[in-house]
Amino acid sequence: MDPFLLKLIFSFFVGGAYVALIIRISEKVEPKLAGIITGFPGTNVLSLLFLAWTNDANFALAAMPIGPIGISVNSIYLAILLGLIKFGKFKALIVSLAIWFALILPFVYINFNDFYLAIFISIFIFAIGLHLLSKFPIKTIKAQKLPKRELFLRCILAGSLIAVSVLAGKFLGPLWGGLFATFPAQFSSSVLLLTRTHGRDAAASVAKNIPYGSFSLIAFLIAFNTLLPQIGLISATAISYGVAAIAAVGIYFALIKK
Repeated sequence: MDPFLLKLIFSFFVGGAYVALIIRISEKVEPKLAGIITGFPGTNVLSLLFLAWTNDANFALAAMPIGPIGISVNSIYLAILLGLIKFGKFKALIVSLAIWFALILPFVYINFNDFYLAIFISIFIFAIGLHLLSKFPIKTIKAQKLPKRELFLRCILAGSLIAVSVLAGKFLGPLWGGLFATFPAQFSSSVLLLTRTHGRDAAASVAKNIPYGSFSLIAFLIAFNTLLPQIGLISATAISYGVAAIAAVGIYFALIKK
């Protein structure tokens, strides 16, 4: 079998297994921590790692400038999705995704390649997203176990998204791979499920904290971008996850005090 195809299949199963683990952990904690866990480096980073594995380290580096922008745009996406959901889930999802693509595609088309400028831009976008999310009320909910069917569908979705990211990188270029690595599929499913089971305010309670969790992902990307050319993929990944974990712990305790 073609080695690329084997790697693609492997990426699908690894992505699904990772999401299953994260969901089971999130089910056992309160909304603030669940939001941070959801935003922690996950399918997006796995997509980046598989882009490096199926191509090379330089390819992954070329895909990274779109990462901080896509991740920060997700905060605006969540606010729009929550705001429009009263008009129907399908309409809200379609309009929100259209706006997501409209905000991020220009960076792909101009072959944006400045990672640290992307970090600066993402701070501005995060500020807008967090402001919009702050407008939604908070509703406390009890942790619940996700039905097996819903868990299975989310795992399939996550694995498919990673595979699509790898395919897009191979056939369309690194920025397209990076774009699909930040696609808000997991966030969408979380918001829609919580809205169905507990209402929009409960979904907003978790969604408000997802961007804060994404700060740990930004920390990962900064460390990974710095270390990858110097120490290689495995070491850079391990150290960057350590940096992200430290950031996530700091963010969580900062949120507790709010």
